[in-house]
Amino acid sequence: MTTFTDDFNRANGAPGANWTDATGLWTIVSNQLSSGTAGGTIIIRATGAMTTSDNSAQVTIAATGAVSHGVFCRANTGSGFTSGYLWRNDGTSWNLFSNVGSSFTSLGSFAGAAVAGDVAKITAVGSTITGYVNGTARVTVTNTAVATGTGVGIRAESTNLLRFDDFTGADVSTGSATKTPSTISQYGSYF
Repeated sequence: MTTFTDDFNRANGAPGANWTDATGLWTIVSNQLSSGTAGGTIIIRATGAMTTSDNSAQVTIAATGAVSHGVFCRANTGSGFTSGYLWRNDGTSWNLFSNVGSSFTSLGSFAGAAVAGDVAKITAVGSTITGYVNGTARVTVTNTAVATGTGVGIRAESTNLLRFDDFTGADVSTGSATKTPSTISQYGSYF
């Protein structure tokens, strides 16, 4: 089982070899991940795959705006984001989606704008898909639209309104939020 973490505390520039810009151009700015300023929706994925399809993704929203941004798990590991589960905020509500063949289906929502400092998390364990804000489950559904996928990452509008910090992608044991015995940092070392 795998855990991938990144605090983005490094020099401004490219996110690094442990990240794949699936679409768009992401950068490190002042020790945070930036989705740039180009406009449109862009995607970044942890380069390394999780070990199982029961996995999660979590990120701190360091700066926010009334634009789409959030985390995904149980996703494809090829180009783009063509399948998986997405938990995102649009400035007025948190929304949980399935994505099958790049076609998004709303699974549930929770009213409320994201604020700076919010921790967004999504988990897919068997057919139970849950979106969390600051450790509290806000939407939980049973859904089998996406049965497999080992990709985790972030999907957001490309705008200077957004910054992200402290990302974690992890395998999740069935019936447990417990992390794994070995952890891989963004530099690939074990600790």
